[in-house]
Amino acid sequence: MLGGSAVRGRRFLRGLGVVLLLVATASVGDRALAADESSSSRADSSGGAKAGSSGDVQPDELSIGLIRDAINRAADALYSEEPTYTFHDAHFLHRLRHRGRASKEYQKVVHEMGNHALACWALLASGESYQNPRIRKRLNWVLASDAPFTYDRGMRAQMLSQLPADRWYPWVRRDAMWLQGALTDQGNFGYKWTGGKSTGFGDHANGQYGALGLWAVQQGGYAVPDKVWQGLEKHWAGSQFPDGGWAVGKPRGQTTAYSERVSGPMTAGGVAVLSMTERFLHGRDYVQLSQRRERPESLMKGLDWLNKNFSLDSKSEQLDFLYYMWTIQQVGLASGHRTFNGVDWFREGTARLLNMQREDGTWTGPKGKLLSTGFALLYLSRANDPLAISKLRFEGEWNNRPHDLLNFVEWASDEYEVSLFWQIVNAGLPLHELIESRMLYIASDKAVKLSDKEITRLREYVDAGGLLVFAAEGANSGPFMRSSDKLAQRLFGEDASFEKVSKDHRVYQLHHEVSPRVKMGMIHNGVRPLAVRFTTDIARQLQRNELSRPGAFHALSNLYLFVTGKDFGRPRLATNYVPLKNKAPKHRVVAARVKHGGSFDPEPHAMRRLSRVLANRNDVDLAVKEAGPADLGKQHKIAFLTATADASLSEARASAIREWLSAGGTLWVDAAGGSLEATRAAERMIDKIAPKADRRYLSEDHPIVHGNGLQGGYDNTSVGYRRLVLQRYGQVHRPRLEAISVGGRPAI
Repeated sequence: MLGGSAVRGRRFLRGLGVVLLLVATASVGDRALAADESSSSRADSSGGAKAGSSGDVQPDELSIGLIRDAINRAADALYSEEPTYTFHDAHFLHRLRHRGRASKEYQKVVHEMGNHALACWALLASGESYQNPRIRKRLNWVLASDAPFTYDRGMRAQMLSQLPADRWYPWVRRDAMWLQGALTDQGNFGYKWTGGKSTGFGDHANGQYGALGLWAVQQGGYAVPDKVWQGLEKHWAGSQFPDGGWAVGKPRGQTTAYSERVSGPMTAGGVAVLSMTERFLHGRDYVQLSQRRERPESLMKGLDWLNKNFSLDSKSEQLDFLYYMWTIQQVGLASGHRTFNGVDWFREGTARLLNMQREDGTWTGPKGKLLSTGFALLYLSRANDPLAISKLRFEGEWNNRPHDLLNFVEWASDEYEVSLFWQIVNAGLPLHELIESRMLYIASDKAVKLSDKEITRLREYVDAGGLLVFAAEGANSGPFMRSSDKLAQRLFGEDASFEKVSKDHRVYQLHHEVSPRVKMGMIHNGVRPLAVRFTTDIARQLQRNELSRPGAFHALSNLYLFVTGKDFGRPRLATNYVPLKNKAPKHRVVAARVKHGGSFDPEPHAMRRLSRVLANRNDVDLAVKEAGPADLGKQHKIAFLTATADASLSEARASAIREWLSAGGTLWVDAAGGSLEATRAAERMIDKIAPKADRRYLSEDHPIVHGNGLQGGYDNTSVGYRRLVLQRYGQVHRPRLEAISVGGRPAI
């Protein structure tokens, strides 16, 4: 979160046997609580299903550890499946072709180059380096082939898109020229091309591979001519069935039922192709709101078909199931759709693939182990990626610029060398799914209308560490500006308002120097920004995708780095959200959130998360109630006093706390956000509570630090700090916990 926890404590204090005062100095940074939750998701990531077991993992049990284990085992399996490193003679290939393309032996031998291009592509996408000797020999062998098949060329183009473009461009151009030559006069691809004019309808199975190959060479730096995309668009729009789907062959006139059957993989492929052509050919059409353009009918009909028919359990799609899953993922990444037909393709699809993986790390299917494992690994590799930003769907004009965030995450992926993605969400999603993205983007030129229930969920999202990003669109954004003001008041109180962000604020300078023409307003809670509003039409710049004027990209990039603490590669599942698993803990501890003159509870979700950590891990029911200093009593074992810049304590309140401490109470103090102003306010309050008291850092041999002797205690002798703090103060790993003793115990 912005200005959130600086301490990413992977081993935080489990028990409440002894609790001390933390004075979070500026060097330590922000709230320490979120650290335990972020690390808890990682610490628990090794739990769950056993590797390779069947039917163990449920969608709500996904963890980074399970996914990464599956990826590692799949990569090892692909490395063990090496090619022959030979090129077969024509007589041998001729005999194989007479046995039929459907045979596994034919696919394995004739398309050996394409199969191993897919394997290299999957390995590179999963994080393997092209310089690794284990992959380098295979990569060079794949590049040496001159196979005349659309599948092989498409797979190799995808492999090349994973390599540094400046070094591998000659190979990219070679396949780009082949793919353009293989494109038929009807805008599709056939099975093979050996030169001359390519004619005919082709088929959509090879058509998908060819179109994806063209997309890959475009990613590799080759400018595919508009006429090529126009030919593809015309073909796929013209061959669509009335219900919005696609089959392998023509809509009419084919002799086999298979070629005429509308299928999920072909429809997902059709939507993927039309998503590309819309973006490359019509992206500029959405820039001017005064000339609103409807999105292509064929694309929207295809998406509608998937929203009505997508299923993980359709028996008719098992032949291409793993390819289908990968294609659905690509459609989801391009369109932003989180679900199709009510199925969360990320969570449910990932769980299904984890349960299908075999003990040896592979997947199997009708097209063989190598292809099945390659497509499964490609899918899981993207499950490891960060969800950078979500766009809120609401009643009205919420998607005027359909490619704004897609363009941003592609630019940012190149900038950070990490694959980022985006999604579209409704405010009614469960909180643990909403918070997978730390930024929620709300853009329009019209009024934003949300129900009370949706407002409540957005407030929960912000409390959990999320940032609302409002983007005013168009020249006439008055209705949006007025409605966002009202939303802010409903979310944060009647006095909430967007304050102008000065040009020396870190969001203007954190990574890129943002143009002063990009204007922002901000609502801040004293710890971090809760909402940012762009009054400059950044969506227009993002949709236009003109990088010669990158102000919008730089501004949104700085915000993303700010909310993640420059941990821009954090996977979507590694959130600070802690689900409550133990709903009936045995041991009860009553605590107080101490009121003072100022904002005494700037992060209300903090105590809720701490309570869940203690319930899940220590069987402790931590009940935290607001209380004035005079209300502290024997029932309160511990009290939390959070200082913000405006915090103050009267002498009477300080005296009441002092009496409670003498009676055995323990006070935990933290400077919210770790700011200098909050730290000074905390020190002033401490001086009033315990004037001239001896404050000392706890040594490493103290039980509170090393955890020995505490039931369920943590070893805190080495802790983690957020990247922003490390960049400012160096590689520090020691805890900075100060304590004031009362009667020989750390009471503050």
